[in-house]
Amino acid sequence: MEYSTAKLVQKIGEEEINEGDFLLSQCQHLIADDDTIYVSTVINRNIRAIDAKSGQFKRDIGEIGFSDENINMAAGMAFFGDNLIMVADLNGNKVQYHDKITGNYVKKIDADFYFPACVSVSKSNNVYIGEVGDMNKKIRCFNTELVEVCSAAVAGDRSLTGINYLVHDNFNNRVIASDSDDGFVHVFSSNLEHIFSISEDDSDSRQLNNPSGVAVDKDGNILICDLGNNAVKVFDKNGKFLSELGGSSFINPYDVFFSVNGNVLVLDGDGISGWSRIQVFKV
Repeated sequence: MEYSTAKLVQKIGEEEINEGDFLLSQCQHLIADDDTIYVSTVINRNIRAIDAKSGQFKRDIGEIGFSDENINMAAGMAFFGDNLIMVADLNGNKVQYHDKITGNYVKKIDADFYFPACVSVSKSNNVYIGEVGDMNKKIRCFNTELVEVCSAAVAGDRSLTGINYLVHDNFNNRVIASDSDDGFVHVFSSNLEHIFSISEDDSDSRQLNNPSGVAVDKDGNILICDLGNNAVKVFDKNGKFLSELGGSSFINPYDVFFSVNGNVLVLDGDGISGWSRIQVFKV
């Protein structure tokens, strides 16, 4: 796919619903199925569901609180099967399952977490979770029985400083994890053995400055949101820089996701005024 010539086909958000009230406000994570886009919002601390075609508000998922069924600060999300959404509750120190239609709480993983920031699910339903707490900066893997089977706190000779975004690459059976504070994107095997890393380079085009969201296409190409450079950069499956996503400009791109039909969704926004938006690209 040629990402540099991508065509912008839709924008969602950015406008005010009421004075100072935005459809999307200070959002940092997104996922999408065939008809709904889900974003986690810092302001509301829950998940907001948006109609993928009209861009209109559908519903909110999760009520603020500290009990098992509540969400205290929604961060990363992932689909689990056809009907469930997994949510990393950053401040609640738990990872939950919610029904994606009703929003109802279903269950949580029975494990102790320390600021879980992101979650991803493999095709075989293994669950990968990134934690950012000072005492537990690592990636953890749980099997289909939700038993922890492996973890990683280092990538090569570098300690992980906080994995805020990760995705399981179902095409190559590996995990792509963004360590924003350290400026690296690390690639691990499915059992979390380090393979290689993408980081700063002498080439200005390749340099990463505060990487955030990551996504992988069917060819294994890796898309990385580069917050510091206001760009979405594309690398091949071996970490070689290819291009940047074209078709629009970005302001603080936080997350990127492939829709069911292959479109690229990018979540960005202005942290000062508070609005966020989703830009949809056809490649």
